[in-house]
Amino acid sequence: MGARLPLVLMASVLNPKEHPRIWYREGKTLSENGYRIEILSAAEPFRKDWRFRIGQQFRLIKKILHLHPDVLHLHTPELAWIALLLKPILRYKLIYDRHENYPIQIKLDQERPAVLKTILFFVLRLTEKVLFQFSDLILLAEPGYRQDAPKRAIVIRNAYTPIIRPTADPEGPEYFLISGALSEKNGIREACEFWKDIRNALPWQLHICGHAQEQDMVAYLRTLKADFPEEVHLEGIETPVPYARIQEKIALSACGLALFQESPHLSGKIPSRFFEFIGLKKPLLVSGNKEWARAFFPENIRYMPSGELDSQSCANWLTTRLSFDYDPGPWTWEAEATQFLQAYHTLTKKNT
Repeated sequence: MGARLPLVLMASVLNPKEHPRIWYREGKTLSENGYRIEILSAAEPFRKDWRFRIGQQFRLIKKILHLHPDVLHLHTPELAWIALLLKPILRYKLIYDRHENYPIQIKLDQERPAVLKTILFFVLRLTEKVLFQFSDLILLAEPGYRQDAPKRAIVIRNAYTPIIRPTADPEGPEYFLISGALSEKNGIREACEFWKDIRNALPWQLHICGHAQEQDMVAYLRTLKADFPEEVHLEGIETPVPYARIQEKIALSACGLALFQESPHLSGKIPSRFFEFIGLKKPLLVSGNKEWARAFFPENIRYMPSGELDSQSCANWLTTRLSFDYDPGPWTWEAEATQFLQAYHTLTKKNT
């Protein structure tokens, strides 16, 4: 009989099983290369009540004791202390996969009271410091996360993963698309207000496809829909939208809007939607981070400084540049997959 293939348990608190990074990029890549994959995820994604989050700790213990994984791949710092406690007993390899700069996000959160934010910030920072010290492998989703991470950490970008390539005609008139995580810090209001201006020059509909976890944002989007019932289309909003569906919406759209606010949490970061629009060769209007103006992106991404959103010039650009010819290869998951697999092979002593 052949050697037993390594069993990898990927664990998260809030993410759905078919999360783009957890499954479509990393899990699927490992599975296609002989690893056995189990995923502990949220049956109801993005639930924030404390009973569920505490329950997920016990579900992780149960999974670990039942599966005896060779590798425990953590996608959230909340499960760190259970993972670290059981590691010397069950002798699995521990991977910490940092999706976001969680301490900074907590610090910038507008919904939580100041005292609670301060406590959570220090707890998360301490937790990540311990994870950085005792994890066998550290993965970072963005180059900007290197600042407070060990030198041995590896950047595995959330690059474009082709899931669906629709050939159907666009859904009705050409439309602007806002997609992904719908929150204040992602500039959703700015993008919607910009659409109100540009629609005078380009009478395209606005499609908003994603998940809003902030009640103020949900209310704003509902009001926008009520004000423009025939022009604004909402999909998901209060529930997660499958990754494949978001790719489909990008492929069918005329242009994307990603007007981020200027914020420290964007430092060194390339949002996933950049890669999706690059991969599907669709124009994307962005703002909010001066680093993006200097970045080497294909010409389908147009950067506009915050506060300088000239709707007429954007409309003129779009009417002449709705098709682009370039190689999306450098921005796909293929290069990242090779580096990701090599790190896993090294960790599990698997011959390449």
